Amino acid sequence: MAYGISIRDRRRAPIKRTILWLGLGSIVTLFAAPNFVINRVISGRTTLTGDEITELFSGKTVTGRHLKRGYSFKSYYEPSGTYRSYQNGALTPREATWFVSHDEICITWQAPHEGPLCRHMVRERDGSYTKVLKKDRTWIDIVDFYSFQAGNAQNL
Repeated sequence: MAYGISIRDRRRAPIKRTILWLGLGSIVTLFAAPNFVINRVISGRTTLTGDEITELFSGKTVTGRHLKRGYSFKSYYEPSGTYRSYQNGALTPREATWFVSHDEICITWQAPHEGPLCRHMVRERDGSYTKVLKKDRTWIDIVDFYSFQAGNAQNL
């Protein structure tokens, strides 16, 4: 048939549409998948899930260094959500509440009231941990953690 659609072409049209939609779905998945991969693995680093963050911090005494503000700290993360941090050798702790939300660790400071400040956690290739801020498509290192000790061994 030179000027029209044959019966055979009409039967193939639904198949062509299905293949077109499957192809379009594959393309969308291909473009969305890198965001998942980027969110879970960043240049050899692995982002932690909410459960992993809770396991890492809950009931632990933690030491580290705030990279942006330049101070060292010792902190205790009570399982109940209370957080106390001695920063830069201070004699009194800075108090806050902590919780995990959407695969981020969040802190709400009591004085002055800020937040909640929520950040992702990554496990480095060497097994250490870093708190990072995701800004647009850039990951900014905020805190390096040196140790995670079970319990409140230092009476914080």
